[in-house]
Amino acid sequence: MKKTCSFKTGLLAALAAVSVMAVNAAADSSNAEWMLQTNLLERSGACAEGLPKVLVLGDSISMGYAPILRRQLAGVADVRRPQCNCGATQFYFREKNGMKDWLGTNRWDVITFNAGIWDICYMKGDVLGLDHYWGPGKNKELAALAPIPRGTAIRDLGYRVRTPILEYMANVREILKRLKATGATVIFPLTTPAVGYQYDDRCGLFRVYNEVAKAVCDEMGVKTVDFYAIAERNYEKIVDGAHFSDEGSGILACALAREIVAALRARGCRADNPVETPRILAHRGSRGEYQDNAAGGFGKCLKSGVTGFEVDIRLTKDGHLVVMHDQNVSRTTDGKGVVEEMTLAEIKKCR
Repeated sequence: MKKTCSFKTGLLAALAAVSVMAVNAAADSSNAEWMLQTNLLERSGACAEGLPKVLVLGDSISMGYAPILRRQLAGVADVRRPQCNCGATQFYFREKNGMKDWLGTNRWDVITFNAGIWDICYMKGDVLGLDHYWGPGKNKELAALAPIPRGTAIRDLGYRVRTPILEYMANVREILKRLKATGATVIFPLTTPAVGYQYDDRCGLFRVYNEVAKAVCDEMGVKTVDFYAIAERNYEKIVDGAHFSDEGSGILACALAREIVAALRARGCRADNPVETPRILAHRGSRGEYQDNAAGGFGKCLKSGVTGFEVDIRLTKDGHLVVMHDQNVSRTTDGKGVVEEMTLAEIKKCR
């Protein structure tokens, strides 16, 4: 605990010497057309009049969970996000398609804001550019390279981390300051890991950048949601090295939805939450990886964030309840017989 505190204190002290890098230049539309989409916010059907307004700001991870979050909070909040990838912290200060446009003239009750993956990425050009190095095969120049030794080869090729750590800290602080100035409750989901970065030294940066972001959030009274820890328990749901399957995005959305509802209630908004109603149920206890209804499968499901199980309960010949999907024990055990015609002792002998 002592070391953690001194680390945070040292970084925060160093921040005093770092000015906020407010970037006003717009991205070059010739190489970033997809980034310069309309600034109108997404809506789900007609605007839900009278509902609290929630704005989701973030990178492509949030683009995955935002539609699910919108469904989870249907009838509770009007959830919107910009129709673009908000990208790195520098992008928030752009004059066009930046934080000013994304906030608009709406009065927001809750704003969730996350940035980090784009800040940690390696690049060569302007901080508003898109010449990222995402990994072997993504850049023609690097496509033929073998796995890159940790920490040296990428920088030797002229790449650098887009946002140095102290600049990232300053940017996060300034963004949070502006978001809080709207009167909204701000929530910061910590950055999820990009397991595709295993070929270079960025994997370790995620924890450091999250530590810095959390230190700033704690200082400013901003609630954080540990998406990094959730992702660590669900690595198998990261499908391309960074992005999540629908199931993985749903787990992130559930965690964030709970915090949004708590924030709305703290503001005095009515939040009869459907968020506490949806449940993630594991069918037979992760049967794709374990034997049906195995204790190991149930354990893994709990660590993955499920909230319940779907199982079949049967009655033995001598009146005991057992968990067994089939009527007959032969498919899932080395025994033979029908459950209701067997005693508990006989079933326990099956393996």
